[in-house]
Amino acid sequence: MFDYLCEKIRDAPVSRVPFPHIVIERFLSPMDLGKILGDQQIHFPPQNGENDLYRVLQKKNWKIQPFPDCVSNWEDYITDSLFDESGFTFKLNTVRNKFIKDLMVFLNGPVFKKCLEDKFNIIKKTVITSSIQKNLSGYEISPNTDTRSKALTYVLNINKYDGFEDTTQHTHLLELKDERKYLEDLWTKNPELERFCVPWDWCDKVTQITHNNTILLFQPQSQPASLYGVKLNYNHFFQQRTQIYGNLIYKTPPKKIHRSNWRAHSMGKL
Repeated sequence: MFDYLCEKIRDAPVSRVPFPHIVIERFLSPMDLGKILGDQQIHFPPQNGENDLYRVLQKKNWKIQPFPDCVSNWEDYITDSLFDESGFTFKLNTVRNKFIKDLMVFLNGPVFKKCLEDKFNIIKKTVITSSIQKNLSGYEISPNTDTRSKALTYVLNINKYDGFEDTTQHTHLLELKDERKYLEDLWTKNPELERFCVPWDWCDKVTQITHNNTILLFQPQSQPASLYGVKLNYNHFFQQRTQIYGNLIYKTPPKKIHRSNWRAHSMGKL
């Protein structure tokens, strides 16, 4: 019943700017999208405060999800996030709606996985992970190309209200400024070096994936750098940034990956 999603991916053109990627609007059929937007476990009425929001998320089986640059303790988040700009992510652990459960089984299954591998010519063996997540205000992914252990990343917007499209709470696609283009050669010529996040002011924003029911798919790569990022500052009591988020992860990750960071590079230590 979800094979049409693979057909859309197979037929989708690849955009080249700022790096190869695929964007498909109206990815889910109107009927399938409606079942998600109308589900009370995923989307619920506005809440009156932080603790009310936390209680309803817990009640509906949303679990705290460890994520880069996110805190994993609710008390730390509500007391410190305004100062540290630390984010918070929830993952829907157990889906109650049979239709949505079937959809997630498909998105974690062999048919969808092979579709992604074929479209992006991924030969090495991978495992697929797909889940439904919410990112609260303060969540930030600084511009990065993703880790070398990932073969592919995809994000599907499933927000409740159309007005959310008019905000800036969405994924940016970026490119390095001319004076920072040398990083692409650094990352390409040094496969043993894990690519690092870079400051926002090292990049130019090219486009943003704002529309609901739109999926973004791309392979992490060094040249041109597949830079993406997001920075959230919004009223999450009304609704929360909600997505189906997935990755293809290499079964055998690259070896001898050394960690580094932009600070070391900016000080001439790399």
